[in-house]
Amino acid sequence: MRKKMKTWLVAVLSFHLILLLAACGEEVDSSTEEEAPSEVESSDEDTVEEEAGEETAGVEGVQTYTNDQFAFSVEYPGDWTLQEVNETMLGFVSPRESEDDPFMENVSVQLNQLDGQSLSLEELTEILLANVQNEVPDFELTSSETVEATDEAQPDVHYLEYTGTQGDLQLAYEALLFINNDRAFVFTYTAEMNNFNQYYEAYTQIIESLTF
Repeated sequence: MRKKMKTWLVAVLSFHLILLLAACGEEVDSSTEEEAPSEVESSDEDTVEEEAGEETAGVEGVQTYTNDQFAFSVEYPGDWTLQEVNETMLGFVSPRESEDDPFMENVSVQLNQLDGQSLSLEELTEILLANVQNEVPDFELTSSETVEATDEAQPDVHYLEYTGTQGDLQLAYEALLFINNDRAFVFTYTAEMNNFNQYYEAYTQIIESLTF
């Protein structure tokens, strides 16, 4: 079981890197699209939403994403872009600040149905942490903390904060992990280090809007 979950979390990291490439404006060759999916074009959104969830316009520039398969909804800023890779991988990407903006901050989401497998939050955290340590260049862990739920109906949550690089960019990350109703969730906020606080409020709004 542990080996199976580790394979899943390698996919988490792979998706995370896909989002980074898209945010930096890298183009993915169409001949390898299945191996490294790029940002979903607007003309394909309806097809993807039918498979993984729905995106609906909200008020005051807020949009709502609903995933029926994993039974959750989140709200995200109206000027951010929904990026869906497949039914278990998605993300929300900020707009470019200018044509010269080298990186678009984003919140990636990895979902997994446990199907009755026994996996603790500690084990989930250990596996993810082992992968990012190996794969994120210049990785440095700055914080690791479990916050126990005060309401029995809510799950415990583990937070990881770390830094790394992508080319010449200095990046900061915050990952939020939890298990709820036999489903594992990993939300990861990624930003240029000097823009981390600027976009952090949007990230927290996404997290705080999460409903099941």
